[in-house]
Amino acid sequence: MAVIAELSGIGLAFGRGAERTQILEGLDLSLDSGGFVAIVGPSGAGKSTLLRVLMHLVAPSAGKVCVEIPHERGRRSMALVFQDAKLLPWRRVAGNVAFGLEGLGLSHAEIDARVKAALDLVDLSARSARWPHQLSGGQRQRVGLARALAVEPHLLLMDEPFGALDAITRATLQDELLSLWRRTGKTILFVTHDIDEAIYLADRIIVIAGSPARAQGAFATPERPHLRSDPRTWRLAAEIRAKLEENGELIDFEI
Repeated sequence: MAVIAELSGIGLAFGRGAERTQILEGLDLSLDSGGFVAIVGPSGAGKSTLLRVLMHLVAPSAGKVCVEIPHERGRRSMALVFQDAKLLPWRRVAGNVAFGLEGLGLSHAEIDARVKAALDLVDLSARSARWPHQLSGGQRQRVGLARALAVEPHLLLMDEPFGALDAITRATLQDELLSLWRRTGKTILFVTHDIDEAIYLADRIIVIAGSPARAQGAFATPERPHLRSDPRTWRLAAEIRAKLEENGELIDFEI
């Protein structure tokens, strides 16, 4: 598969002199078209910052960012889904999904069609006229995902999107995300501190930890489907946890 994005030797520091703080150091990452990669690490390890570097929202202090995604009319090369759906309370569901399409030079008819298609993908068409406060937490996250899908990104970045949800809703959305990934063929980079979630969703897991944060290891998950009851899942979770403990990091996870 073709590599569509690559980070080489990424370092990031804030401040100057004695106040300078190194956040990331020597990080390498490559993303293949259509792949599903998870980044696992403790809170504060720079996982979210790495996504912002990839999106060119934060300039690295060292290293190179190379994104091989063509610019196409009416599309964005990348879209980011947050832990908090960050919906606009004064817009209905359809209006929130349409927000990311504004400024892309699309006609009203094209925007309406994109919004409908995205809401169909996340099974929220029947709630298109509702206000954000009328939705459950899981439904709000679906709207946030639909907003990202509507811009038809080649690369979908997800920053702990299910972290604030209850266990049952989180498991449901994990299954829905996998189904959507299979149907759309999107390249997904998924950030989480949940080892179990990373193993269940991804084909490849990158562990980052330390201060400054560095890549501590890369792990391939078993062939799909990934079953939570598979002993290989338990062994892989134990390997990842051991790698984090080598660096003095502990992450709670459930199997």
